[in-house]
Amino acid sequence: MKQILTTLLLVIVFAITAQAKSEPVKAYFALEPQITSQNLENKVKTGMRYEPGVQAVSVNRQQQVVTITFDPEKTTVEALIEAFRKLGFTAKTTEAPTPAPCPEGHQSSGCQGCPHHRH
Repeated sequence: MKQILTTLLLVIVFAITAQAKSEPVKAYFALEPQITSQNLENKVKTGMRYEPGVQAVSVNRQQQVVTITFDPEKTTVEALIEAFRKLGFTAKTTEAPTPAPCPEGHQSSGCQGCPHHRH
């Protein structure tokens, strides 16, 4: 009986802990100097991946926006700006990049809705 109660208690604690996790947050940054080459893009992606709480890094070179998905319990936007500084960039928050229009003139948001795009 004692073992069953202990097991049940552990399951309840685990369930509460699992629910308490925060949802990931996306932040968008504009950098100076701009990312003009694959080497700079790789430097940003590699360097930021090692920051605590960072889950994903993407770079939109055309619009000069870096998107960072992170756990807000492990890092902050200010800490990410400091991490960019250590990589040699001045970062400021910006708006999410707008999807590029379809070159075929379709009325979809970006390439996702166009059947001829297979990215």
